[in-house]
Amino acid sequence: MAAKQGHKKEGGRVKGTPNKKTEQWEAFSAYCLNGGLQKFEEELNKLKGKDYVIAFSNLLEFHKPKLTRSTIIGDKDSPVTVNFSPIGKNSTGK
Repeated sequence: MAAKQGHKKEGGRVKGTPNKKTEQWEAFSAYCLNGGLQKFEEELNKLKGKDYVIAFSNLLEFHKPKLTRSTIIGDKDSPVTVNFSPIGKNSTGK
């Protein structure tokens, strides 16, 4: 339900205050710039084989989100339908 015209805003963040996600990214960036990234890279490079691949692929999920899985169904007698299924931790995989 929308507020009535002339309604004064109450509560919420003050204009210019970063939200929690922005604060977390800024803290993470500061950590990386102050040597944390070097330590992380050293630890990652200690991993071998399957463990390295798993850790690296898990890290990539934070850089680029997974795309939605799509299925195209149809033949010459019926229209083409496209079904999208999300993939990730909350999906059912169906």
